[in-house]
Amino acid sequence: MKHVLTMALLAAALAACGNSDNSKAAKEINGALAKNAPCTEIPIGLPVDLNKIGADGALGILKAKGYVTEGKVEFDTFRGKSSADAMVMTEKGKPLLQRPADMGRYYKRDACITTGRFEVAKVEAIDFGNDIEGKPIASVRAKIKFVPEEWIADTRNNPCHYTQLQHPPVTC
Repeated sequence: MKHVLTMALLAAALAACGNSDNSKAAKEINGALAKNAPCTEIPIGLPVDLNKIGADGALGILKAKGYVTEGKVEFDTFRGKSSADAMVMTEKGKPLLQRPADMGRYYKRDACITTGRFEVAKVEAIDFGNDIEGKPIASVRAKIKFVPEEWIADTRNNPCHYTQLQHPPVTC
């Protein structure tokens, strides 16, 4: 629903310009979709038991691909500063970080790591018109596709990453 609203707003902006070029419409829509890329929360930058990180989990996959590494984090506690073992982003992984982890005194929030992006596969039609006040509006019909990030794309072919969804379940 969020993407429909975004596309509607962009369509209105395109109508104001009076441009019916499909490539420009796709570029504008892709720009807005890039700002709202989907992400998943993963405990990066928070204290974690490094011995419990499996190779097939999200942290294990990110570590194997060089996006995170073992390190230390400092955080505030009631008694002052403390440090603990954690998984931290590498330079290669920093572009994936949408929202860093937050270790407050009363709460903990995981980091949000980009899983991919939506982009226009094809603009099928642009219809121009005016609203009730005479302002130009446009309706854009487009096919949108999801392009997964490299770190998560490999899990599509590994049945052990989604065993709960398969019938009968796969033993890994």
